[in-house]
Amino acid sequence: MGVDVTRLRRERFVVSSLLTGVVVAASGAIGFVGLMVPHLCRLHIGGDHRRLLRSPRCRRSAAATSS
Repeated sequence: MGVDVTRLRRERFVVSSLLTGVVVAASGAIGFVGLMVPHLCRLHIGGDHRRLLRSPRCRRSAAATSS
């Protein structure tokens, strides 16, 4: 009785991967950049939300312009 956590995690991973693929297919590289830049900013800047609130907007526009 209960939830099979491994199966649920695998299903959610597959669904989120498919949704990401649909977004990238529909909007092209700009959609992919829009999804990845906030995660890359968090890796680069860290978890300080005061700095993170401004950073992804600026970096996303710069990355979209360069792509």
